[in-house]
Amino acid sequence: MLAMNFPLPDPISLVADAITFLGIPTLAAATIALFREVKKARQIGIVSFECIEFNDADAHVAVNLVPFKTIKAIPRVGDQVYLPGEVHDGKRYSNGLYEVVRTLFIYDEAPYEEQPCAATPAKICIDVRRLTPPDDRQGKPRR
Repeated sequence: MLAMNFPLPDPISLVADAITFLGIPTLAAATIALFREVKKARQIGIVSFECIEFNDADAHVAVNLVPFKTIKAIPRVGDQVYLPGEVHDGKRYSNGLYEVVRTLFIYDEAPYEEQPCAATPAKICIDVRRLTPPDDRQGKPRR
């Protein structure tokens, strides 16, 4: 009887084959995920997206943001609104009664709509002018 000699596989090549077999798909998936994250990070983000943004026309500062989903009515030019202002360190700033002096509607394209030139509301900027001095009593209106 003739005995056949089979050489044992090289352990280093086995490890290299396993790393290649598992590593290349993992590397491809990680590269695709990284590409998507970089693409997303490069997109311009709007803090006040889908909000009404109230800006003090005289002081050139933002007063409030109101999300679209909580809006009952949109103030028009000449309307008076009471805005609570921002809260920092337990104190309210820029709160008081304001008059609307300008309204700007900003729309974004709506690619999911099957209409030509479809648009969707993105943001509403409302410039206001202060009618009363700021209230220093933690945001409660004066009576």
